[in-house]
Amino acid sequence: MTVVLESKVAGQLIQGKNLPDSWVSVKPLVIPYFDGVTLAVTFAELDPNDPSMLERADKVLANFLLLTSTDRLADTEAAFANYQQALEYLEEPLELAEVSDIWRHIYPTSLVLTSKYEGEDKDDYVQIEGECDWEEEHGIALVFRRGIMLTRLSQYDGHLTEAHAWGKPVPDPLMDRYYGAFGRLA
Repeated sequence: MTVVLESKVAGQLIQGKNLPDSWVSVKPLVIPYFDGVTLAVTFAELDPNDPSMLERADKVLANFLLLTSTDRLADTEAAFANYQQALEYLEEPLELAEVSDIWRHIYPTSLVLTSKYEGEDKDDYVQIEGECDWEEEHGIALVFRRGIMLTRLSQYDGHLTEAHAWGKPVPDPLMDRYYGAFGRLA
């Protein structure tokens, strides 16, 4: 018997085939941040017996779905900075008439709702995983704390914050921007 959960935002969820503690939306969602690209949504580490986890994840997903292409364009500097880090390894640079053209070279493939359980950056996150034309081996990840604001853009490495990636506090301009807008306890 197939167990189905009901998300108020994503609709019906079925248990992930490879990860028993993940749940995947039956129908993909339209993602306004990426001009209407549709993506399946994975709710990672979701306990079907704890309704508060699904409620929290739904809130984070609803926040993220309020972000539009205007918000994406405001995040252009982070995407372009990631590209610039890879320039020395590229055979040829991308043809960009303007910096915002960098988004034409990013291809989102999945949306994962997940949590980080320890440290100062303990919270719920939306992670967009995808491909990009300058990092074919590792791809790209965009992370949004509470679904509200981009707080990390990097090659895909599974980490939600720079501090988590490096195992220690490190300079993190995107997280600093989040704290400036919402405070440390927000």
